[in-house]
Amino acid sequence: MKIKFFGNSKRANGFLKAFYAVLALLIFADFFILRHGDLKLENIPLFFTIFGFISCLCLILVAGIINFIIKKDENYYD
Repeated sequence: MKIKFFGNSKRANGFLKAFYAVLALLIFADFFILRHGDLKLENIPLFFTIFGFISCLCLILVAGIINFIIKKDENYYD
């Protein structure tokens, strides 16, 4: 995988490995956190992770629909 933002690929691979390790650690820790939610649904492990992922997908879908609706031709302003 080639990522130019981090410079060379060795540094990028190091950042990605560290990112995935922290992500896995946070997901693992989510099973042991005591929750005091108002709804029973909030007490399910990984609920907010899945909710955030689905929300992000919905935002992308809505942005695509809005883009399709208000899209103009390439020479519209000429």
